[in-house]
Amino acid sequence: MRFNREIPHGLIRNTSLYRTIAVDAGSPLAHDPLVILTRAGVSCDAYYARTDGLNPPYRRRIPGATPVLRSRREVARRLKKVNTSLKPLGLELLVLDAHRSLECQRGLWKYFRSQATRHLPNASAAQREQYALRYCSDPRHFSATDSTTWPVHLTGGSVDLTLRRLGGAREPVFMGSIFDESSVVSDTDYFERHVKTESDRVARTNRRILYWSMTGQGFTNLASEWWHYDWGTQLWAAVRRSDGDRRAIPAVYGPIVR
Repeated sequence: MRFNREIPHGLIRNTSLYRTIAVDAGSPLAHDPLVILTRAGVSCDAYYARTDGLNPPYRRRIPGATPVLRSRREVARRLKKVNTSLKPLGLELLVLDAHRSLECQRGLWKYFRSQATRHLPNASAAQREQYALRYCSDPRHFSATDSTTWPVHLTGGSVDLTLRRLGGAREPVFMGSIFDESSVVSDTDYFERHVKTESDRVARTNRRILYWSMTGQGFTNLASEWWHYDWGTQLWAAVRRSDGDRRAIPAVYGPIVR
């Protein structure tokens, strides 16, 4: 697989754009269980559960966050295959978040709404909401029986991740922004358009490696977040359609609420 190719300009840059996608509850994968990712051989750092202050921009634990990260079994299987493709490069995936509780989702929504107020002090309420929706699904109207209200991380089909080096200190590689940075620099293809320094080139290369290794195993990316990938979710189906797949692709995963 050629990893150092240009990342295409993704059209789905807002978490409200998948809500009308149907979910196939009759799919054999609809009842795919959650599995612990580390037991499946995938490295994790539960970012929202950290209490050491080393998880900017929060620098605190998000209520409802769990130190044990889980995803759907099929997602874990595909992540392991991504790791196989990365091994010759001396890299592996490091998952920062996967299945998320409703409480944690609410805490993150509150944070991004506060960021919208901070960055857009003169904007309307609707404009601030659109800003927050670039980085977080709105959980306020969640109903287990209404698929138009389902944040994708509640399904176990979404993962937030980065790359890190194998061996030695196993440090994460440079991606050009911190995880969950609410800025245009977090756009997955940002460094396809803005390269001025060697650091920019390194970030572009690393984002390309992550993008092509993940999409090579069927994952899709939320274009406003270089770290966010989906398989089987409503957002996954929406991105596939926006990328030109004209079939009426349904999602297969609904929420698992704990």
